[in-house]
Amino acid sequence: MNARPVSWAPLIVVGLLAALTFWLDRVVRITPWVDTRGFAHDPDYIVENFKAMAFDRQGRPWHQLAAARMTHYMDDDTTRLDRPVYTQYSSERQTVTVHSQRALVTPDGSHVYFLDDVRMERAADGGRAPMALSTEFLQVTPNAHRIQTDRGVTVRQAGSSIQAGAMLAEGEEPVVRFSQKVKSVYERSR
Repeated sequence: MNARPVSWAPLIVVGLLAALTFWLDRVVRITPWVDTRGFAHDPDYIVENFKAMAFDRQGRPWHQLAAARMTHYMDDDTTRLDRPVYTQYSSERQTVTVHSQRALVTPDGSHVYFLDDVRMERAADGGRAPMALSTEFLQVTPNAHRIQTDRGVTVRQAGSSIQAGAMLAEGEEPVVRFSQKVKSVYERSR
């Protein structure tokens, strides 16, 4: 029998490579530089008795957003408002006011979602009686002059009322569209 000497060199090299790989894996694990706990859905700032006003190009008040408390969240850049009041001013028609229990504002501020016991009022003007709207959800998009809801809505003006499952009002002189099981009671003024 011819015995060949066993060469241990390849096994030693493979063992050293495995140890080196294990060591490199441990060394390259980087400790994070940023504390990721700050990106949880925790508020990064809270403002009490918040009020912000926007103006048109002529410097006239355009709309105002106020709230008992504003809470901003860094992780999704959203803003929550407690007991918000949104007021839209117009030189041609009466002021419209929306208030609710809470609201959410999108990161770019283009949409405000009013939630829970939403009320919208418009004062009487010219020959029109005051108007009141109630719903549980209302999306306001100021720059697009759009107000909409996909929830049950009731609108009252003088003795008349409209109930619907959804509503969309858009345009500077708003065109209002009601849909989904619309019921109306119209009372003629005397």
